[in-house]
Amino acid sequence: MFAPFTALRRDLRKACRDFDPEGLSGPELTAAIDEFVGIEKLAAGARLRAAKHIDQATVGEDGDGSRALWLAKRTGQSPKDAEKDLETSEKLEQLDATDEALRNGELSSTQAHEVTSGAGADPAAELELLDTAKNASVPELRRKAKKVRAAATDAEEKAKRAQERRDFSAGVDEKEGEGWIHGKGPASAIAEILALLEPWVQAEFHRARRAGRRERRGALMFDALLAALRFAAAARKGTMTGAGPDGAGTVPGGRPGPVGPPVRILVRVDAAALQRGHTVAGEVCEIDGLGPVSVEAIRALLPQATIDLVITNGVDVFNVTHLGRRATARQQVVLDWIGGQCTRQGCGATRNLQVDHRIDWAHTHLTELRGLDWLCIEDHKRKTHQGWALVDGTGRRPMVPPEDPAHPKNANAPPEASAA
Repeated sequence: MFAPFTALRRDLRKACRDFDPEGLSGPELTAAIDEFVGIEKLAAGARLRAAKHIDQATVGEDGDGSRALWLAKRTGQSPKDAEKDLETSEKLEQLDATDEALRNGELSSTQAHEVTSGAGADPAAELELLDTAKNASVPELRRKAKKVRAAATDAEEKAKRAQERRDFSAGVDEKEGEGWIHGKGPASAIAEILALLEPWVQAEFHRARRAGRRERRGALMFDALLAALRFAAAARKGTMTGAGPDGAGTVPGGRPGPVGPPVRILVRVDAAALQRGHTVAGEVCEIDGLGPVSVEAIRALLPQATIDLVITNGVDVFNVTHLGRRATARQQVVLDWIGGQCTRQGCGATRNLQVDHRIDWAHTHLTELRGLDWLCIEDHKRKTHQGWALVDGTGRRPMVPPEDPAHPKNANAPPEASAA
């Protein structure tokens, strides 16, 4: 039974040893990598399908104690990743399409983990997850699987567990000499913390800009948290200056206080779930940028002015037409939800996105929700300055250069007159 694999491994070892990438052209190197990836996927698929048959008798022979440790020792994985392999393997028995995709070498082990994690919770989502795995990035697949799992499980119970497990810790990395902090808790609470912190982040941004410094957002958030805590301490002692946290005052150390309104918390919830009080499989209740939360948590947040609630019927959202060039606030809220990532197929960007008119505003003088797309900064530059364009249609789709036959200007061009 194993003779073909033994011979294949021997031949593959020789081919890999003799492989020399020096001097390969771009297309040749691309073809070589595609072959290597194909081989890896086929081998990973066979390994995943075999993993569920590892029993305690096999493990006991080596004295490793657990199936995950036994597998990790042989694969060079961490025990955590080996445990994922075992979980994936166990779920394949009920997921015929995923099993077939692995047999055909169409999935990496990472993709298989995500597909089975979602389809294991809701088998009806298997084909949709497989399509995402084959046509989108791994971050997109993870987000999709996360939504499927959330809709198929008890969100209220998860929120309760998150509340019970909430934690905050700090320490020092002796090797790097850096301090660190880590916190976790209910997603709704994290969203509230970020909303409260955002004005201070903006204050730090303006301070850095005036000083001619370009800082990462993470660095600004660190400084903002320290500034907000110093302000709170000064307020308690009565030593703060200025009018306080409305932007008019300063915190100890001369830093400006927060400026502008807090960032909104953007929530999408299906109308049926909001009315019922909980989600069922296929329904959504989540905070943009953080993920699924319970309907109960959203109801607790609703009285706050920083909440933008997008109520939908399944995946459908309303359309709004505006005579101005910029999207209205109402449109912007919906775009923030439905455009959670760059519209270009294959791009996983979810932050610093820009609104793009599908048909140039100069031609229509209308801003319709159905005519807007999200593009990341780089893709927006390609469209604006290099003539690239998304192919005709809506939703996530490829972006092509001007000379591509699928480019809208080429696809919509009248056919050339035939030669006489």
